[in-house]
Amino acid sequence: MKLNITSIFVAAALFVACGHDDSFVVKGTINGGAGKMLYVTELAPREQVFIDSVRLDDKGSFQFQYSPKYESFFELHASESDYIMLLPERGEDIELQANIESLETTYE
Repeated sequence: MKLNITSIFVAAALFVACGHDDSFVVKGTINGGAGKMLYVTELAPREQVFIDSVRLDDKGSFQFQYSPKYESFFELHASESDYIMLLPERGEDIELQANIESLETTYE
């Protein structure tokens, strides 16, 4: 059986498509937040579910990755009353800049 070049390209394209990453990445810098913790929670229908926490480095930088089971809203917060709401898509890289004193009013 002979394989033609088109069959090889189609097989390669399917292989790459099947390997698509189902996670999202959130990274950034929180000014004034060196050494502080950020918490990630998912907004479920009846509760907020803790997903992850990350300690800001000495420059206030952070990064985390998560593979959600389905599309959902997530909160990134340093305190209970100051947060950033996210609706990430699978495969998305989100980059944030904010100030630890007021995440919700300073993030970009």
